[in-house]
Amino acid sequence: NAFVARADDASAIAFNPAGLTQLTRPQISSGMSFVLPSAEYHGNGISEDMDTGINMIPHSYFASPIIENKLAAGIGLTAPYGLQGKWDENGFSRFVITDFELSIININPTITFQPLPFLSVGAGLDYYYADSHQEGRIPSFVSGTPEGFRKLEMDGDGFGYNAGILCTLTPQHSVGISFRSKADLDLDGELKLSGLPEAITGYN
Repeated sequence: NAFVARADDASAIAFNPAGLTQLTRPQISSGMSFVLPSAEYHGNGISEDMDTGINMIPHSYFASPIIENKLAAGIGLTAPYGLQGKWDENGFSRFVITDFELSIININPTITFQPLPFLSVGAGLDYYYADSHQEGRIPSFVSGTPEGFRKLEMDGDGFGYNAGILCTLTPQHSVGISFRSKADLDLDGELKLSGLPEAITGYN
Protein backbone atom coordinates (compact mmCIF):
# COMPACT_ATOMS: atom_id res chain seq x y z
CA ASN A 1 0.00 0.00 0.00
CA ALA A 2 2.94 2.37 -0.50
CA PHE A 3 0.95 3.63 -3.52
CA VAL A 4 -1.23 5.52 -1.01
CA ALA A 5 1.57 8.09 -0.80
CA ARG A 6 2.08 8.28 -4.60
CA ALA A 7 -1.29 7.53 -6.26
CA ASP A 8 -0.51 9.10 -9.61
CA ASP A 9 -2.72 7.09 -11.97
CA ALA A 10 -6.43 6.27 -12.30
CA SER A 11 -6.23 3.41 -9.76
CA ALA A 12 -5.77 6.10 -7.09
CA ILE A 13 -9.58 5.86 -6.87
CA ALA A 14 -9.04 2.67 -4.86
CA PHE A 15 -5.75 3.40 -3.08
CA ASN A 16 -6.00 7.12 -2.29
CA PRO A 17 -8.53 9.31 -4.15
CA ALA A 18 -6.56 12.44 -3.25
CA GLY A 19 -3.97 11.47 -5.87
CA LEU A 20 -6.24 12.14 -8.85
CA THR A 21 -5.20 15.80 -9.06
CA GLN A 22 -1.79 14.60 -10.25
CA LEU A 23 -3.30 13.48 -13.57
CA THR A 24 -2.65 15.77 -16.54
CA ARG A 25 -5.05 14.04 -18.96
CA PRO A 26 -7.93 11.51 -18.92
CA GLN A 27 -6.78 8.01 -18.10
CA ILE A 28 -8.23 4.48 -18.15
CA SER A 29 -6.73 1.59 -16.21
CA SER A 30 -8.09 -1.96 -16.45
CA GLY A 31 -6.90 -5.42 -15.53
CA MET A 32 -7.75 -8.86 -14.26
CA SER A 33 -6.34 -11.02 -11.49
CA PHE A 34 -6.71 -14.80 -11.44
CA VAL A 35 -6.83 -16.68 -8.14
CA LEU A 36 -6.92 -20.47 -7.77
CA PRO A 37 -7.63 -21.19 -4.09
CA SER A 38 -6.98 -24.49 -2.35
CA ALA A 39 -8.68 -25.86 0.76
CA GLU A 40 -8.34 -29.20 2.51
CA TYR A 41 -10.09 -30.77 5.49
CA HIS A 42 -8.49 -33.35 7.73
CA GLY A 43 -10.12 -34.57 10.92
CA ASN A 44 -12.01 -37.44 12.58
CA GLY A 45 -10.56 -39.88 10.08
CA ILE A 46 -11.83 -37.79 7.13
CA SER A 47 -9.70 -36.25 4.41
CA GLU A 48 -11.32 -34.16 1.71
CA ASP A 49 -10.26 -31.53 -0.83
CA MET A 50 -12.54 -28.69 -1.88
CA ASP A 51 -13.14 -28.48 -5.61
CA THR A 52 -12.33 -24.90 -6.60
CA GLY A 53 -12.37 -23.05 -9.88
CA ILE A 54 -10.39 -20.07 -11.06
CA ASN A 55 -11.65 -16.86 -9.46
CA MET A 56 -11.44 -13.92 -11.86
CA ILE A 57 -11.09 -10.54 -10.14
CA PRO A 58 -11.51 -7.58 -12.52
CA HIS A 59 -10.77 -3.93 -11.94
CA SER A 60 -11.35 -0.89 -14.12
CA TYR A 61 -10.86 2.82 -13.46
CA PHE A 62 -11.48 6.03 -15.37
CA ALA A 63 -10.29 9.41 -14.12
CA SER A 64 -9.79 12.85 -15.63
CA PRO A 65 -8.73 16.33 -14.52
CA ILE A 66 -11.54 18.91 -14.59
CA ILE A 67 -9.38 21.90 -13.63
CA GLU A 68 -5.71 21.04 -13.97
CA ASN A 69 -3.92 20.78 -10.62
CA LYS A 70 -7.14 21.82 -8.85
CA LEU A 71 -10.07 19.49 -9.45
CA ALA A 72 -10.40 15.93 -10.78
CA ALA A 73 -13.00 13.16 -10.82
CA GLY A 74 -13.24 9.51 -11.70
CA ILE A 75 -15.09 6.23 -11.26
CA GLY A 76 -13.86 2.76 -10.36
CA LEU A 77 -15.37 -0.67 -10.86
CA THR A 78 -13.85 -3.47 -8.79
CA ALA A 79 -14.67 -6.85 -7.25
CA PRO A 80 -13.27 -6.51 -3.71
CA TYR A 81 -14.61 -9.83 -2.39
CA GLY A 82 -15.52 -13.15 -3.91
CA LEU A 83 -15.17 -16.88 -3.45
CA GLN A 84 -16.48 -20.08 -4.96
CA GLY A 85 -16.01 -23.75 -4.22
CA LYS A 86 -17.62 -27.13 -3.89
CA TRP A 87 -17.33 -29.91 -1.34
CA ASP A 88 -18.35 -33.52 -1.93
CA GLU A 89 -22.16 -33.79 -2.03
CA ASN A 90 -21.92 -36.77 0.32
CA GLY A 91 -19.00 -35.40 2.33
CA PHE A 92 -18.48 -34.23 5.89
CA SER A 93 -19.90 -30.72 5.29
CA ARG A 94 -23.03 -31.65 3.36
CA PHE A 95 -25.39 -30.55 6.16
CA VAL A 96 -23.64 -27.15 6.33
CA ILE A 97 -22.72 -26.44 2.71
CA THR A 98 -21.71 -28.31 -0.44
CA ASP A 99 -21.67 -25.71 -3.21
CA PHE A 100 -21.20 -21.97 -2.72
CA GLU A 101 -20.46 -18.80 -4.65
CA LEU A 102 -20.20 -15.20 -3.46
CA SER A 103 -19.44 -12.19 -5.64
CA ILE A 104 -19.40 -8.51 -4.70
CA ILE A 105 -19.07 -5.57 -7.11
CA ASN A 106 -18.04 -2.10 -5.98
CA ILE A 107 -18.88 1.04 -8.00
CA ASN A 108 -16.84 3.96 -6.67
CA PRO A 109 -17.40 7.49 -8.07
CA THR A 110 -14.76 9.89 -6.74
CA ILE A 111 -13.94 13.60 -6.68
CA THR A 112 -10.67 15.28 -5.65
CA PHE A 113 -9.77 18.87 -4.77
CA GLN A 114 -6.36 20.50 -4.33
CA PRO A 115 -6.77 23.57 -2.05
CA LEU A 116 -3.00 24.12 -1.74
CA PRO A 117 -0.12 23.33 -4.12
CA PHE A 118 1.19 20.66 -1.73
CA LEU A 119 -2.13 19.29 -0.42
CA SER A 120 -4.94 17.30 -2.08
CA VAL A 121 -8.07 15.81 -0.54
CA GLY A 122 -10.41 13.32 -2.15
CA ALA A 123 -13.59 11.43 -1.34
CA GLY A 124 -15.75 8.82 -2.99
CA LEU A 125 -19.02 6.96 -2.62
CA ASP A 126 -18.93 3.14 -2.51
CA TYR A 127 -21.93 1.25 -3.86
CA TYR A 128 -21.73 -2.50 -3.29
CA TYR A 129 -23.84 -5.18 -4.95
CA ALA A 130 -23.62 -8.75 -3.68
CA ASP A 131 -24.86 -12.01 -5.17
CA SER A 132 -24.68 -15.34 -3.34
CA HIS A 133 -25.55 -18.96 -4.13
CA GLN A 134 -25.40 -21.78 -1.57
CA GLU A 135 -26.41 -25.43 -1.60
CA GLY A 136 -26.47 -28.13 1.06
CA ARG A 137 -28.21 -31.24 2.30
CA ILE A 138 -30.96 -31.61 4.91
CA PRO A 139 -30.60 -34.48 7.41
CA SER A 140 -33.12 -37.29 7.31
CA PHE A 141 -35.25 -36.86 10.41
CA VAL A 142 -37.42 -39.89 9.62
CA SER A 143 -35.79 -43.32 9.63
CA GLY A 144 -35.54 -44.92 6.22
CA THR A 145 -36.11 -41.70 4.24
CA PRO A 146 -33.49 -40.02 2.03
CA GLU A 147 -31.80 -36.74 2.82
CA GLY A 148 -33.30 -33.55 1.42
CA PHE A 149 -31.74 -30.69 -0.52
CA ARG A 150 -31.40 -27.01 0.31
CA LYS A 151 -30.68 -24.17 -2.10
CA LEU A 152 -30.35 -20.51 -1.07
CA GLU A 153 -30.14 -17.63 -3.56
CA MET A 154 -29.53 -14.12 -2.19
CA ASP A 155 -28.65 -10.68 -3.48
CA GLY A 156 -28.56 -7.18 -2.07
CA ASP A 157 -26.66 -3.94 -1.87
CA GLY A 158 -25.24 -1.34 0.48
CA PHE A 159 -23.31 1.91 0.65
CA GLY A 160 -20.06 3.13 2.14
CA TYR A 161 -17.50 5.83 1.44
CA ASN A 162 -13.77 6.37 1.13
CA ALA A 163 -11.54 9.39 1.61
CA GLY A 164 -7.89 10.32 1.37
CA ILE A 165 -5.28 13.04 1.87
CA LEU A 166 -2.04 13.43 -0.07
CA CYS A 167 0.66 15.83 1.10
CA THR A 168 3.70 16.45 -1.13
CA LEU A 169 6.55 17.48 1.12
CA THR A 170 9.26 17.60 -1.58
CA PRO A 171 9.45 16.33 -5.17
CA GLN A 172 10.89 13.10 -3.73
CA HIS A 173 8.82 12.78 -0.54
CA SER A 174 5.07 12.57 0.02
CA VAL A 175 2.73 11.31 2.70
CA GLY A 176 -0.69 9.80 2.10
CA ILE A 177 -3.57 8.75 4.34
CA SER A 178 -6.49 6.70 3.05
CA PHE A 179 -9.67 5.45 4.74
CA ARG A 180 -12.49 3.22 3.54
CA SER A 181 -15.62 2.79 5.64
CA LYS A 182 -17.41 -0.43 6.34
CA ALA A 183 -20.65 -1.15 4.50
CA ASP A 184 -23.68 -3.09 5.73
CA LEU A 185 -25.34 -5.04 2.93
CA ASP A 186 -29.01 -5.96 3.17
CA LEU A 187 -29.56 -9.30 1.43
CA ASP A 188 -32.88 -10.73 0.31
CA GLY A 189 -33.31 -14.15 -1.20
CA GLU A 190 -35.21 -17.35 -1.69
CA LEU A 191 -34.72 -20.65 0.12
CA LYS A 192 -35.77 -23.77 -1.78
CA LEU A 193 -36.18 -27.12 -0.02
CA SER A 194 -36.69 -30.34 -1.95
CA GLY A 195 -36.62 -34.10 -1.42
CA LEU A 196 -38.23 -33.88 2.02
CA PRO A 197 -40.45 -36.78 3.10
CA GLU A 198 -44.21 -36.33 3.33
CA ALA A 199 -44.06 -36.87 7.10
CA ILE A 200 -42.23 -33.53 7.42
CA THR A 201 -43.82 -31.42 4.70
CA GLY A 202 -47.39 -32.68 4.98
CA TYR A 203 -47.51 -32.89 1.15
CA ASN A 204 -47.17 -35.89 -1.10
